[in-house]
Amino acid sequence: MGLFDGVSFFYSYTDTKSRYEVFPAPAPPGAGIPPRAYADYVGRTSAVAPGYRYDSRNDPFDPTRGRRFGLSMTVAGGPLGGDFSYVKPVGNGTIYRTLNRKSHVAVNVEAGMVRPYDGKEIPIFERFRIGGDRSVRAFEYGSIYPLNDNDQAYFNEQGALLGGDKYLVLNLEAVYYVAGPLKFVLFFDAGNAWLEGQSFNPLVMRTSAGAELRMFLPIFQAPLRFIYGINLDPKVIKGQTGVPLVIEKRSDFQFSIGTTF
Repeated sequence: MGLFDGVSFFYSYTDTKSRYEVFPAPAPPGAGIPPRAYADYVGRTSAVAPGYRYDSRNDPFDPTRGRRFGLSMTVAGGPLGGDFSYVKPVGNGTIYRTLNRKSHVAVNVEAGMVRPYDGKEIPIFERFRIGGDRSVRAFEYGSIYPLNDNDQAYFNEQGALLGGDKYLVLNLEAVYYVAGPLKFVLFFDAGNAWLEGQSFNPLVMRTSAGAELRMFLPIFQAPLRFIYGINLDPKVIKGQTGVPLVIEKRSDFQFSIGTTF
């Protein structure tokens, strides 16, 4: 192992109770608007997660040059016990490159997948739903999930939205130093999640672009961010019967403390 390498190994045991909104079939005409419905998903997970990381960034909180690569593999169930059995590899790579004394660029790629075994199903809370200031900006948190060719979402038997069993995120940034800790950022993000049976296609991605004002304050050990993003292809996402479920906004403003990658 070198100066910039690191390995890790974790064991976790969790007893999860998650509540998800469900979207059952619409009520018959004249029955009125039904109240929101929710379903609980519970289960115990026993898992190990070995990982590897390479990190040569010049600053862990506000980097301007260097590289970071990571890979982890969560293995749950089987001889470890618990209610779920799956493997979940996730990897990421980031490169920062200085252009001059006043600017740098950054590229980040992240991908993952989850596969069940022993005849078990993927727990709904381990599926991938992306979007938000930490993955694809201009989208609400968790609002990017698998869609069919008609922009219709997928649901389980209870009517809960299904996330993907695989995902991919790409982030590009150009960062300009304005004055002191204040920086101006132009970004382009792309990402998607796919369901079992759908092809992992990096050419079919949800995309956004926009700008940030970013200020790093040592007291937070993380930047304050004011993000304005544009959804480059807003969709009308349909529910189980083809009725509009979500009408995406063209643009979005977000405030965040922390980094996208």
